[in-house]
Amino acid sequence: MKELKETKTLEYYLSMNYPFLIYHAEEGGYVAEIEELPGCITEGETLEKVSKSIESARRAWIEAAYEDGLEIPSSRTDQEYSGRFVLRIPSYLHQRLAERAMREGVSLNQYVGTLLSVGVSTYDVKVDQLIDEVKQLKSQLVDLTEQVSTPRVTYLVPQWGISSEEPQPESHQFTATEPRELIAA
Repeated sequence: MKELKETKTLEYYLSMNYPFLIYHAEEGGYVAEIEELPGCITEGETLEKVSKSIESARRAWIEAAYEDGLEIPSSRTDQEYSGRFVLRIPSYLHQRLAERAMREGVSLNQYVGTLLSVGVSTYDVKVDQLIDEVKQLKSQLVDLTEQVSTPRVTYLVPQWGISSEEPQPESHQFTATEPRELIAA
């Protein structure tokens, strides 16, 4: 006997909330993308425009997938988490964590939960710092590129003494009309 697949309505899928990412477009403006809906991406000149545009793109993506009978993924924000998961670690690490938890006077679960929370928060902060550093480096690179792309020619001419008492050798006197003549001299 075949199991009947649970059929959900189009309205059900349209009511789901999908988080989306917004980032700067290289050409200017912004790009918005819903990762759970492959290919659901849009652009806009302002944050307001790209936010409205991604909502229209989400709706169109879901409607097209529903009409074609394709699987529509659940939103990760609609998923429920129990707060429990199985983690396999080496026995020496289990022992070290248990000993530290005892020293702190908390359960192993509390201790590991705190470590994970601090680690994730620290990771997020470091990623944000790295993004800021990359933006600064990109800005510096743009400045350097502009400096390099602007041709500048510097002619180095020997400086002779200011006082009239110092001799100025005739062999080093030259008249140049082109830079190549200066280099050859």
